Amino acid sequence: MGEVLAGCVQFDVRDGHIDANLSEAQLGIRRLAHGGAKLIVLPEMFWSGFHYPALSKCAARVSEALYALREQAARLSVAICGTLPELFGERLYNSSYLIDERGEIAARYRKVHLFSPTGEPRHFAAGDTPALGTAAGLKLGLLTCYDLRFPELSRALALSGAQALCVAAQWPLARHSHWQVLTRARALENQLPLVACNRCGTDPQGLEFGGGSCVISPEGEVLAEAGGGPEEIMAPLDWDAAQEFRQRLPALSERHPRAYRVAAPAKVSNSAELAPRLAAMQATGAKVVFTNGCFDLIHAGHVRYLAAARALGDCLVVGLNSDRSVRAIKGKSRPVVGEERRAEVLSALEAVDFVVLFDESTPQRLIGELQPDVLVKGADWKPEQVIGRGVVEARGGRVVLIEITSDSSTTRLIETIRGGR
Repeated sequence: MGEVLAGCVQFDVRDGHIDANLSEAQLGIRRLAHGGAKLIVLPEMFWSGFHYPALSKCAARVSEALYALREQAARLSVAICGTLPELFGERLYNSSYLIDERGEIAARYRKVHLFSPTGEPRHFAAGDTPALGTAAGLKLGLLTCYDLRFPELSRALALSGAQALCVAAQWPLARHSHWQVLTRARALENQLPLVACNRCGTDPQGLEFGGGSCVISPEGEVLAEAGGGPEEIMAPLDWDAAQEFRQRLPALSERHPRAYRVAAPAKVSNSAELAPRLAAMQATGAKVVFTNGCFDLIHAGHVRYLAAARALGDCLVVGLNSDRSVRAIKGKSRPVVGEERRAEVLSALEAVDFVVLFDESTPQRLIGELQPDVLVKGADWKPEQVIGRGVVEARGGRVVLIEITSDSSTTRLIETIRGGR
């Protein structure tokens, strides 16, 4: 296969200035193509920037930007990777497009990991599928900015046959050292070359971006690196050399990342340990959801209820009544299943992030210690009856009542089992 010259067009993306941004990107593409580059990566949201008030209007015109890039790719015989706002139905996505050297769209990737502190999840829907596309003679895996912090995504691309990784980003100067470490780590751990293009400059809110666009070898070597200002860089990606490097190392695990499971007990915690972890998550903009119950015999109604609760935020904590607490509420014959096993079963559910046992008859103390943003109960409760409501609403949170399906009931299951029916 030989070498493929890959490059980055690093520039200061001006939020909302779509014509100026497109001109800047196309000028850099032209210069790199004339220098021999065959694969060119642009910064995240290179066309529109993150100008949220106008993003939907920009997305409605995204075909104009795509047409311009496709025409340029075909004319210069280069592959181009860049992210644009994509409107699909009523949902807005941060989408990377890979355009091949014929001007055809080879892949589209909707950003999976949205960055809460900048408000991305309030404006964009998250994608859920990794994406590969073939361009410039290579099978390319696409990543966007914050995705760099999630090694399982790049590993999924590697195990699916990616021969190089392309990253479009707006990574801040304050975490520039993280950018340098993470780009090298994703290349080295997957034994793949990586091309990462970052924005430089400052946005209207005063946030500075670090530049530092780079081309990294499968050995983690920096082949080319930009400074902190507008700049084009390029370096060769040698897939044959990468293959030789791979043959000298143990093979990548054949096991797909989604096949790994966290041991259930890892989710079980106590309030003293969990409270600071939740506070740290909330400091980044994450919303913590809390619900509670006995969950004696877990049935389909519970599963649906917990999935609906998890969808209301970024983390679901389940307060679980201890055996002593259940007996005080429901009598000596309950629970049927002990607290340790009930906690283990809850922990195995994908919707549940943490389980905390409590001894009291109500979770009032626990809610006060954990300070959740959303408090969830079944719709058979009245809002004024919900324990902990005052704690949550005092910090600007909310109470949500979720309908529990009437075709499932722990009490009914127990009666059926005891009656032999």
